[in-house]
Amino acid sequence: MLPRLTENPYLAQPPDFEAEQLRVIYATLATNDCPVETIIAELKEAWTQNNDQKKVAWDTQVEEDRAEEERQRLEQEAAATEAAAAERKEKEKKKPKLKAFTTNKLVGTLATRRAPKYALHKMEQFEYSSYTTSPRRHVSRLKEQTRPSPKTLSLSQPTKAR
Repeated sequence: MLPRLTENPYLAQPPDFEAEQLRVIYATLATNDCPVETIIAELKEAWTQNNDQKKVAWDTQVEEDRAEEERQRLEQEAAATEAAAAERKEKEKKKPKLKAFTTNKLVGTLATRRAPKYALHKMEQFEYSSYTTSPRRHVSRLKEQTRPSPKTLSLSQPTKAR
């Protein structure tokens, strides 16, 4: 495997093989069979082939990076979906279960009245008052009820003759 490329070979500019500093080196390499112009052409061709190989490696590297990013994104989405499903399942566990019902069943028109829970609790604990009036009026009514009225006769009182 080739080492990871850090620079885009599509942006690379070929060196100037015809520079005067390089011609001095070419002159030492040149022979009657291989003139300086041939050496420059071969160097340009070699650089172009090398750059083309780097471009192919760069394209492969970019594609692998995209595939890796896509794989990581899919893993994150799968983890998020799994977490959401687990959360939804946990909520379903906490949700109260509904009783089964029959469709198209007729419902009665009369509803039975039920006492509130607090009233039932008071009745169980005998903490209730059956009077709807205030306590003061309740006490005064009790006193009135226990006093004998003048029109009532009692066995212990002597009756007067008229």
